[in-house]
Parts: sequence; structure tokens; C-alpha cells
Amino acid sequence: MKKFLTLMLVGVLSAMALVLAGCSETTPTEVVKNELTAVQSQSKAGDGAKVDVMGIITQTAEDTDKLTDKDKEYLSSIVTKLTDFDFEVGEEAIDGDTATVEVTFKSYPSGKTMESVLTSYVEKVFNKVAAGKELSDEEYQTMLFEEMDTKFQAMDKKSFEKTVKLNLTKKDGSWEMDDLTVDQMDAMLGGFYSTINELTQSSSK
Repeated sequence: MKKFLTLMLVGVLSAMALVLAGCSETTPTEVVKNELTAVQSQSKAGDGAKVDVMGIITQTAEDTDKLTDKDKEYLSSIVTKLTDFDFEVGEEAIDGDTATVEVTFKSYPSGKTMESVLTSYVEKVFNKVAAGKELSDEEYQTMLFEEMDTKFQAMDKKSFEKTVKLNLTKKDGSWEMDDLTVDQMDAMLGGFYSTINELTQSSSK
């Protein structure tokens, strides 16, 4: 479980890193709007190229060689739900070659939902073991993906709201968004990042 959660976190971070590429918009605010819209649409900022979502999400599997088509379908659906957030850009502040842009995110409560996913998943695994049913690692993996997708798609209110300041740096005359911090990532993904991080740390104790 620890390895799975860690790889899931890496997969999400990789997805965000790919779409948060620099672009040549003239102001920090325009860059932020462009980049966040790119995340929402899962396209690469600047040239409009599509992000290889399926290639990214396969990093969350225990064994990518045994990732089934159904697994990929579940994971793609989950990533789409995670990136379905709203945002409102606020104050911009420029200090030389650095800048900040305030952004308020509204997203689904993915962190709380993930806690519920793991609780129900563990219960289902226990019931199968108690009933003497033997499943392969791949089957258990698919069970978790299915549970995640079911509960994530059931989220219907963007009740998670958080305001953060995104950082930018001017490079070669163009503003580029810096890598997102833990707090910024959490704001965008509805608490998903911190929940996975906490669960990963607790499972290592």
C-alpha cells in the first residue's frame, strides 16, 4: 500500500509538472490563467499539445506491465475529476524578476474522499480474505482503482476552497510559473495531495 500511494503521488505531481510549462504571455496574471486552464483541459501550455494522461497515470501502478485497459480507464477518469477545479485570479505583485499572483481555488473535496476510499477498500479486502477468496495483486489493484473512481465520480459539489499565492520568475524576458509547493498543490486538488502524503508517511511508521 505504501508503495502504491507513493507512486500515485509521483504520478499526480508528474502530471502537474508536464502541464505547468512556461509560456510567453506578457503578464504574470495571464501566465497563471493560461497555465491553470491548461491543467483543467489536460493540455500542455503554450503550444496546445495534449498531455499524455495515460502515460502519466501508469506511474501509479505497482506493475505497469500488468496495468489493464480497465485500470487505465479508471485512472484516466480519476485524473480528469481531480483537474476539474474552478479558479479566480486576484491581486498581482511584481518585484523585479519575481512575481506572485493570488488565486482562489474551488475544487471537489478529494482528500476527504480518498480517506473514505481507503476505508471502504480495506473493508472489502478483509471480507474477501475472510471468505477465503484469493485474488492476485493485479486484481487487488483494480479493486482500489474502481473504488476510487466510483467515489470520485460521486463528488458533485466543489466544497473545498482555498486561496494561495502562485510564484513566477522572469526568464529570458518571459514570465514562467514556478513549481507548485505542497500548499499550492493541495489548494488545486482539493486536499488530495496532503491526504496521500499523510497516509504514505503513516504507513511507514
